Amino acid sequence: MFSPTILGADLSPVPQVRQKLASIQYVQGNIMNISDARFEQDSFDLIFSRLLVLGMSNWKVYIERCVSLTRPGGWVEMHDFSNAVHHIPTHFSSLERLRPHSISISEIANSSHPTDSYQNPSPWLWETTFGKLLALKDVDLYCGTKIPSLFAEAGLIDIRIKRYMIPYSRWGELTDAERAFADYLQTFARDVMPVAIRKAGENVGLAHAQEVEEAVKDVRRYYESFEGGRNFLWLTTRGGNVLGMERYGESFMMYQSYLSWSEAKDDELFIGLGKVLTNGIQEFANEKAYGKEEVAFMEAVAESYDPEAFTRG
Repeated sequence: MFSPTILGADLSPVPQVRQKLASIQYVQGNIMNISDARFEQDSFDLIFSRLLVLGMSNWKVYIERCVSLTRPGGWVEMHDFSNAVHHIPTHFSSLERLRPHSISISEIANSSHPTDSYQNPSPWLWETTFGKLLALKDVDLYCGTKIPSLFAEAGLIDIRIKRYMIPYSRWGELTDAERAFADYLQTFARDVMPVAIRKAGENVGLAHAQEVEEAVKDVRRYYESFEGGRNFLWLTTRGGNVLGMERYGESFMMYQSYLSWSEAKDDELFIGLGKVLTNGIQEFANEKAYGKEEVAFMEAVAESYDPEAFTRG
């Protein structure tokens, strides 16, 4: 039976609030420069992170670090918000287009997905002020929509993006699960956002003091109008890397050898030369591309998701 080892890294000690599985180990430290020997290049099959929106100041460097820690054939997966508050006009009664859906990098860049018709500029002062204050501290409140393109820049392939509507108010067409999440975010808007806005306003200069107080008042108005507000955020996930070839700087090619000779007496000579050629290419390819571990990994994935070999011929 496959028994994975799971390493969790955090800047703070992880509280023991529940029983921990034997396969899980916690490491305190910054993943960017952690000294633990287990965090070596090409060490992990999967690196997963979520909701670092308020704790990450350089997404590009962070993603490059995660890619370097992931072995060829592994995956990098991230879930994070774009904290732009969108409003659904009242004449849109169906939320089907807002249900979980796949989206491409180009659709995000060009705002060309059908759901973009629901995305209107936020009328809320607290959101724009909060985003501006965080930007002064190199924190990107809207990172969720930018992560996929950073995945591509970091060399990941087979990038798969899914977007989820997170209700940031409560109205009639929500499912029970969406309504439960909205209930949580209503409490978040009431208790956490005023504190977060004031925290974001620390050490940015007296010029922003009045903006901070106006934003705090505005978030209170937002909380008071939560019922029927028809506002939402996007949660965006993720990316992957199957082949693992993109981390090499040199060029690669597919080559099929072809040898031709005219006399049977030369068969042994040319067949031998052909074997020397193909064996040399194979040895080089084994060093640069798939090894036994990579093949075993892909076979295990195929067996798990395609047990009847429908897509494998």
